[in-house]
Amino acid sequence: MRDVLRDAELRRAELVTAAARSQRRACDAAVPAAGAAVDALNDDMRRVWHNQQRLKTEMCTLQRESGQLCAQAQSWVHMYEAFHGALKALGDVENWADVLRRDMALVSGTIERAQREQAAASGQSDVYTPLSLPPRTPRSDGGGSSAGTPTVRAGARGDRGGAPAAPLGSPCAAPRSAASPARGQNVRPVGGASAPGVHRAKSEGWT
Repeated sequence: MRDVLRDAELRRAELVTAAARSQRRACDAAVPAAGAAVDALNDDMRRVWHNQQRLKTEMCTLQRESGQLCAQAQSWVHMYEAFHGALKALGDVENWADVLRRDMALVSGTIERAQREQAAASGQSDVYTPLSLPPRTPRSDGGGSSAGTPTVRAGARGDRGGAPAAPLGSPCAAPRSAASPARGQNVRPVGGASAPGVHRAKSEGWT
């Protein structure tokens, strides 16, 4: 009985020793494996962190450049609006200049005809010098006169007779002599109806 008990104790001691030896070997083998896994995980985390920092830097750069692009676009919009307004103002000035030129031509023609008729009615033969306007460059759309001289259209203010007025500075703008026909009669140029540069004009009454 003692021998059996002693053998059992020896066997248990051997098993405990073998288990302790196996545990030490397992621990010795697990430590390098755990270190390698931790190192690999640390490398992955390091790469992720670096990528995150790069993405953050790129995001800040993109945000700053986007703000600069928005500011530049706003400045372009303001420049375009200012340019558009300047073009509109230039068109308004051009239209105003055309209207003023036509009005001045109408006033000049009216004054010229009034003084001619007044001179004819009073029997005077003094020469009237018509008002000269600066020549206008012909427009491509046919809006101005072909020779650059403003004319007075028929049917305008002060021209109630309906006959077209002659251009300023033309031969028919010469004053009438004292022997001119009375008011209401047709005026024929000297030298016949075929005289160059002379038009038939009909005197009209002024109110």
